[in-house]
Amino acid sequence: MRLTLHSTKVLNLSLKQHGVPEEVGNADVWIPESLPSDEKVESKFALNHTAAYAEDSSRAFAIIFDFSTVLPEQSLELELEYLAEFKTDEDISDEFKQSGFPKVNAPAIAFPYLRAFISNLLLSGGHNPVLLPSINFAARNAERDN
Repeated sequence: MRLTLHSTKVLNLSLKQHGVPEEVGNADVWIPESLPSDEKVESKFALNHTAAYAEDSSRAFAIIFDFSTVLPEQSLELELEYLAEFKTDEDISDEFKQSGFPKVNAPAIAFPYLRAFISNLLLSGGHNPVLLPSINFAARNAERDN
């Protein structure tokens, strides 16, 4: 079976800058407040993914990523739902759906696009970019199965 990553798109996006002033005068310099917390918060992120299959096409499926992160050094919170659509040259069987491809390989192929989007979004928005680490989807899948 031949597979291609057909498209990627953002389904839902929330970027929250904490401490944004209601009004800043022309001469004022604004420095973001820290995230609301009594304790020091470290940068962290959460990533989940699931495979979704099109009812109207037997030759397409998608990986949907749910991503969230807290960036205390920038006083930012980011939540994102991101879709990567794959197309095949053969019908998708139940055997394929249970295989490692939609659980491991497809997310590994699509993740670099998500990673680049997040970095570019922050940079284009005037924030410091974030470089997410590589993820071993085979190990994540093994943890899920246990």
